[in-house]
Order: sequence, then C-alpha cells, then structure tokens
Amino acid sequence: MIPAQPSPIGSSTPDKIQSRDDSKEDDRGSASPSLNVSDLELLHHYTTETYKTLTEELHWQMFQVKYPQLGFAHPCVLHIILALSAAHLARIRPQQDEHYAALGEQHSQCALRTASEAMAVLDANNCQAVYVASNLICLYMLGKGPSDGDFLLFGRQKGVSWANLVHGVRNITQFFDHSVLFAGLLPSTAQDKPAALKHTSAYEEGRAAVEWESAFLKLRELVTKGSSTDGESTCYLHELDNLELCYKASEGQHGSHLFEVGEENKTILVWIWRLGDDFYTALDGNRPLALLVFAFFCPLLKTLNRQRWFTRRWPEHILCHIRRSLDARWLASLEWAEAQTWMQAGR
Repeated sequence: MIPAQPSPIGSSTPDKIQSRDDSKEDDRGSASPSLNVSDLELLHHYTTETYKTLTEELHWQMFQVKYPQLGFAHPCVLHIILALSAAHLARIRPQQDEHYAALGEQHSQCALRTASEAMAVLDANNCQAVYVASNLICLYMLGKGPSDGDFLLFGRQKGVSWANLVHGVRNITQFFDHSVLFAGLLPSTAQDKPAALKHTSAYEEGRAAVEWESAFLKLRELVTKGSSTDGESTCYLHELDNLELCYKASEGQHGSHLFEVGEENKTILVWIWRLGDDFYTALDGNRPLALLVFAFFCPLLKTLNRQRWFTRRWPEHILCHIRRSLDARWLASLEWAEAQTWMQAGR
C-alpha cells in the first residue's frame, strides 16, 4: 500500500537496506549511516538507462547530468526523476511492476506537491526547476500508461490532468524571458538557424514512412463542409495545419525523406503543446470533427513507440474511445488513422 505521506528523499524507513547493523560502529568508531537503497537504485537506473529513453541524443547530457544537478537544489526535480526511473523499471521488469509502480507513485506525489508549492512563489530563482519538473511530470504521467476514462487530452483523470500540466509548462515560458528560464544549468535549445533541408525521422530510424497526404486532404474537406460554424472550422483547420508540420518533419512529403519545416516539429509532442483552448473544449464535448483531428495524431504518436516507452498503448487506447464515441456516419473517416496505427504494430 502506498503511504499517504511519502517519505522525503533519503529519509530513514524500515525497509532501508544497510550494509551493516546501525548499532555497530565502523573502523573509525562512528555509527554507520543507513542508505535508502531503493532511491539509489532509481537514481542509478535513471543516470545509466532512463535518461536515454526520454529525449534525442542531442539532449542526453542535459537529462543525464544537469537535471539531477538541478534536483539536488530543488527536490521537485529529483523526486520526478526517481518517479520516471521507477515507471521505466515497471515497464521493463514486469515481474516487479507493482513494486516499482508504488515507488513511482510515491515520488511523483512528492514532486507534484513540492512543484505546486514552488509555483505559488514562482520567480527567477525557481522557474527553471518548476519548468523542468513540470515537463518530466508530463512524461511520467504518459509512462504510467492509459487508464479507464483517461484519454490524455480529456476524460476522467485522477488528480492533475495532463492537459493542465501542459498548459502550466506553456505558461511558465510565457511568464519568464528565455534568458532567465534557460540560463545556468539549462542550455538554450533555441533554433536560430535558417530553415534547411533535413532528414525525416522515418529516414533516420530506417522505417517506412506513414503516407498521410491524401488522408489529410479528405479530412480538410470534411472539416470545411461539416463544421457548424466558421469559428469551429477555423479552429480545426488550424490544428490540422500544425499537425501537418509534424508529419512533414517526421514522415516527409511527396515521397521525399527530406523536409524544410522547423526542426522542432520532429518532436511530435510539440503538436499538443500548441493546441488552443477551443480545441480542448471541443474534445471535452466529444465533438466528432475534433475527435477525428485527434485521431489523426495517433499514427504519429505510434511512431514513437520504438524509441519512447512512455507513449506505448496510448494510440490504441485513444482510438478505441473515439470509435465508441462517433456516430456511424463518421466512422469511415476514422479508418485511415486506425489502419496506420495497427499497421505499425506489425512493423
């Protein structure tokens, strides 16, 4: 059972493993300190394995070295690092998944509590830590996997919703200047270089690209004809425009494995970052066209499964809900997203 009040990092609890009895003295005559071996195991796994699964190689040093350094001064960061490590271990060691899931839940609750406390007094001294912790909490919640009624951007979600966390991260970047938010431990990742031809994710990963262009043309036509108001049509087409940028960077266009849109579009989750409030409202209301636009994100999300363990099972879970929510007249428009998602399961 998970304790109601998780122990702070490094605190002494009955299940701590010690190298020798506390009552005995070491060779220097002082009592041996106890070690929280569970936390040490999680930190070791994060710095040797988990960090590589969370981001591209370009950012490995930041995730492996600089984030833990930040965590030593800001517990919310260190707690969510340990929670992510536990969630990763729960995935790759299924025989111990309950054990690691419980550890992850303990540390994630501590991270949420301490990050919320810091958010209440957010300033230039702690904005980096809150920004990093919030981003990693988003990944942790993905890594826990889907649950009944939770469809990532909407649904019945326990505690803080994933959508609200994404909004919180976005708000931090709006409140603080780039030079403040990314100074010191966190290097700038801004792309000031002019657009140039680059290889798509599909080419770099050596996989077949998702063929998306004709399906998007059909969905655009459906949105234009099927929207009840001009505002609704504008909302959905805007989100489709942003989703196309991600498809171009990830899958290419016109059979080419090169693209010239911004490099940031290869980070598929950036589409969620850019979503407007009106689209979230439409999803909450189970609006058919909004659900179809979201469905078209699922094949792209599925492409991450080879590289990112924390996205697994989400595309299928979301699509199953969307199929149950749509009337029969919309189901034909869902078939492309479903077929592309299931097809990748066999690749």
